[in-house]
Formats: sequence, structure tokens, C-alpha cells
Amino acid sequence: NGRASPAYATSTNQASVFAENRLILSDQLSFLTGVRFDAPTLHRRNLQTGDTFARSFEALSYRFGLVYNPTPDSALYVQYATATDPVGSLISLSQTNANFDLSTGEQIEVGAKGLALNGALEWTVAGYRIVKDNLISAVPGQPNVSTQVGRQSSHGVEGALALRLPDGWRIDANLALLHAQYDEFREGAVSYAGNQPIDVPERVANVWLNWAFARDWEARIGLQNVGRVFSDFSNTAPRPDYTLAHLGLDHQVTPASRLSLRVYNLFDTTYAISGNAVDGIGTNWILGRPRSFEVAYSVAW
Repeated sequence: NGRASPAYATSTNQASVFAENRLILSDQLSFLTGVRFDAPTLHRRNLQTGDTFARSFEALSYRFGLVYNPTPDSALYVQYATATDPVGSLISLSQTNANFDLSTGEQIEVGAKGLALNGALEWTVAGYRIVKDNLISAVPGQPNVSTQVGRQSSHGVEGALALRLPDGWRIDANLALLHAQYDEFREGAVSYAGNQPIDVPERVANVWLNWAFARDWEARIGLQNVGRVFSDFSNTAPRPDYTLAHLGLDHQVTPASRLSLRVYNLFDTTYAISGNAVDGIGTNWILGRPRSFEVAYSVAW
């Protein structure tokens, strides 16, 4: 029967400026550039104690890349980009987390995409490396306590395709394979360098089979696979990989409205989407969505 009362008052000002440019070097080659500057300022007051604090951040990021079109239906590209992530949500930023540095990162990516079979096949493949510094991570088993990771990196490949088949059939599939690790991360005398970051799977795959079996009707079945993850920094509390099946049925009632029936986790698989660990031992898991049904009607105007 207690009454809720406001705890904090927060004022956040955000100033940003960005610019982008595409320089056409030839009929087949373009040079892309971009730059962005962010300067958020936070003022926060504890309405119960009267304590206040303020913090200003400044972040400059940029990117550049080349795009080459060997044919009208294909493109090769390479890109380098930097980025800055805020330390959590600025509006709810605690005074403790406000003392953390901004998280910064850089990425290099090469890839290709295109159309084939007279447009029936759309494909994409890419390889990348991402490095991030000063990431904020919740301490396993202590969700209200955060720590700052020195450096974390990942590299991997991704691919996707969409293939239209005769008689209204279509296949959509994508796959991501990667290796992620802490490069620099110590807690006291313990180093977690080389370990897989918590809650980061190193394999994610999806495949959908769609069938437009009648006018304005489409059915689909899909499989989703997520690889093993860990609940602790030391990689001694794993959560197993899982595969889920989903169903869907859509009816285009009018050109601007659609009725959908969806079945999630068709086989009612038990799987974990998050978890905690203390001293390398899993203490509890939060289970994912069981078999469930959803009906939706969407209208556009």
C-alpha cells in the first residue's frame, strides 16, 4: 500500500552534426565518406537526497569506403568506420557509471552483393573485424554492478540469400559465423583475455520457406539456430545452443491491410535466453518463449 515517489530528475541536451558525401570516380567506382560529431550533456538530481551531478561527453566518428560495380547487378565494397557508444542510457545514467569512459570502436568490412537468375536470386556475403574499447558489462550475478572491459574484438563472415522459385515458393536464409573474445580484461589478478564475451553466440542461422499458395495468401515455416553462449567471464557457465521452429500464415485482406497467424516455438523447445553465474556456476536461467500463438491485423494508410 506504499506510494511511489519520483527518485530522480534528469535533463539531457544533445547536439550533433554530420555530413556524408559520395564521390563518383568512374561509371563503376564510387568513394564514400562520412563524419559525425556528438556532444550530449547530462544534468541529474536525486530528489530524495538533493545530490546533483553533471557530465558532458564528446565523440567524433567517421567512415570511408569504396564501392565497385563490375556489372549493373553486382557490387563489391570495402569500408572502414569508427563509432562511439554511450555508457548505457543517458537519461538513466547513474553517477557511478558516469565516471566510465565512452566506449569506442572501429570496424573494417569487405563484401559483395548482387542479383542473379534474372533477379530471382539476391545474395550478400561479407567479412569483418570489429574492435571495441571500454565496453560496459554487468557483473554476472550482480545485475546492479557494472565493470568496464578494456578491449573486445570479433571477426567473422556473414551471408544471406533470397531465392524465388516457381509456383510461389521462396527461400530466405542467412548465416553468421564469428569469433569474439576479450582482448584486454582484468579483474584484479584475474585475466579473461581470450575468453568468449558473455551472452555472445558465435553462430546464428535462420532459414525460411515461404509459399504463396493462393491469391493474397502466403504460408511460411522457419528454423532459427543460436549457438552456445556463456553466463560468466571465465567461460565456465555455458548455456547450450538451441534450434526453434516457427510457422506463419498471412492473408492480404485489402491492398492496405493484412491478417496474420503466427506460431512461435512450434515444438515447445525449452531454451535459455539469459542467465547468471557466481564463481563459474550457473545460478539461474531465464527461459525463452514457449510454444505460443499470435494473431495480428495490420493496416497501413
